[in-house]
Amino acid sequence: MLAAKVLYKSFYWKAFQFFISFLINIVFVRIFQSAVTAEFYSLIYLLSFAIVFFTLGLDISLNYFISKKQLSPGNASRIIITIVLLALLICLPLLYFLYQPVQYPDMSSGDFILFSFFYIAGGLLSVLSSAIFTAYDQNYLPTIVSVIVGCAVLFVSLILITVSKDTAIVRTLFVIYFISTFFQGLLLFGYSYWLYHKRQLVQAVQNIRLKKIIQFSFFAFFTNLIFFAGTRICVFIIPYWADPAAVGNYIQAFKIVEYIEVFVSFIYYPFIAIIATRNDEKTKEYVLLIVRISNTFVLIISILLLIFGRFLFPIIFGGSFTEMYSVFVWLIPGLFAACASTFFTAYYFGIGNSKYNFTSACILLLSMLILFFLLVRVFGITGAAIAFSSASLFSLIYDGIIFKRFFTYRFREVLFIRKSDLADIIKFIKQNLK
Repeated sequence: MLAAKVLYKSFYWKAFQFFISFLINIVFVRIFQSAVTAEFYSLIYLLSFAIVFFTLGLDISLNYFISKKQLSPGNASRIIITIVLLALLICLPLLYFLYQPVQYPDMSSGDFILFSFFYIAGGLLSVLSSAIFTAYDQNYLPTIVSVIVGCAVLFVSLILITVSKDTAIVRTLFVIYFISTFFQGLLLFGYSYWLYHKRQLVQAVQNIRLKKIIQFSFFAFFTNLIFFAGTRICVFIIPYWADPAAVGNYIQAFKIVEYIEVFVSFIYYPFIAIIATRNDEKTKEYVLLIVRISNTFVLIISILLLIFGRFLFPIIFGGSFTEMYSVFVWLIPGLFAACASTFFTAYYFGIGNSKYNFTSACILLLSMLILFFLLVRVFGITGAAIAFSSASLFSLIYDGIIFKRFFTYRFREVLFIRKSDLADIIKFIKQNLK
């Protein structure tokens, strides 16, 4: 499929996914309030870290090698099942010993393990199966499935909230969320196997050795793990430095940043696939163009939220989220940096130079840790936001310096959309969307 078609379909369905996910978040946090929100998302971030760890960089390598017809979808599916079973065998006993009733007062140990099983298994199946769809230029299909599952979750949740006066509604929403994650993963895995398994019977696929896949995945694995830890380390450790209500406000402000990041990075994986098959000077120009588009989009959203966020956040999320606005203001510089870095890292992954991403991730994690402990003592949750923004900017500066080794450009070329960009965008669409 031509590049513009890939990106257009990604954007179209990613917008729906963003909207549904945001509505679910609003419904949940209005019921949970800030304290239970902190509990809910603390568990999700913990389990997400396990998913990133056991992804082992395979989301990148499966996409890369299937795109080059060096790995069959059937073999990819067998690798996915093995990884999911390995993750569950290691994670569930470990999480059982890590469970603390004080940190999760609304969950028994049984609930904690059950939710962990659903989320880890479903998350790994979703992430790794999506790599197969992306390799065949159909990464919009997992997004469609996510939209359908999200609509079902939203619909059922709204009905339960409307008809139920039971205090157990919080646990019920927990159950709905985690089961839906597992169901989505199963659905994507089964769909990918059904859709692509027959292709390997008719396509000539060079059987690449598992050792080479693991070697390729090695840097991607550690890079993704460090990036994840670096961007979310504040979420993991801030509960030990602030009360639950303040933590809930920080996490919800950070969720806004994540939503915008996800929306902006809708072309991350298809862009890797495009670069893996076509890396030329024009592709490098498109990297800078996409960064400018990203910065312009973030600028518009940030201005709107700066103007309306102070009174809009409590209206949308509830009266317990009055500290969200001040935290979000300090997260904005980091939002610009995190979104822009996404496309530099996509380029480096696409050309097989993940060592640059590894270094960028280390810069992010180390500076985040140092700045967090320096600033949180003085400024509280606002200090954590400043640490995130500063560390993200350091990482972006490194990414930009390295990109100059591949393509000569000036600083203004990574700022905002220019008038000449509009002609380039139209030309790109005409060339690729025929």
